[in-house]
Amino acid sequence: MAKSPGPPPTAALVRLIRDPRWPPELRELATDHLNERPDEHSAALYLSLLAERNDYVLGTRALSVELAARAAGALQLPEAVRPLLLQLADPQTPVPTLAVVVAALWSIGDRSAKEALRELLLTYRCDPELAWAPQILSTAAAAVLEWGGSAERELVTFVAQDPHTVPALRQRLDRLLSGDADDEAQ
Repeated sequence: MAKSPGPPPTAALVRLIRDPRWPPELRELATDHLNERPDEHSAALYLSLLAERNDYVLGTRALSVELAARAAGALQLPEAVRPLLLQLADPQTPVPTLAVVVAALWSIGDRSAKEALRELLLTYRCDPELAWAPQILSTAAAAVLEWGGSAERELVTFVAQDPHTVPALRQRLDRLLSGDADDEAQ
């Protein structure tokens, strides 16, 4: 099943991953397979997974957003930009998932995401919760720099020089601005 492309095998693997009755090792193996070989014929499935939300009141959990975001980025699905931006703006999106969402947006390369990434960078540059994951914001900064002009460079410079910015992020942004990043954000 894992070698057969198309929506049915991909959907079956996603169901296996989401079902806690399966052994964790098997679920991890299925996740690794789907991460390594995203199926271009399963775009609709990935988009439906990206539409899921964590909602405490409704009791819903978005279980496969990271998987879908990785696939959307790898396949460069332009139709995934809107659901990815909704995940980016959702305060319930976990920090590790944010990293995958930002990387997917940059990989897709749709410049309409620039404003949302600018906002993310400005809003969370001082957030201690992101101090252990500065690559999220440095990836956002790299995309903003790549897609923008002098105003975006000014913005990233401001964030890099702001004493309130998390130190690990300031260091990454300094390297990014100096051109010494070596795929810093990836």
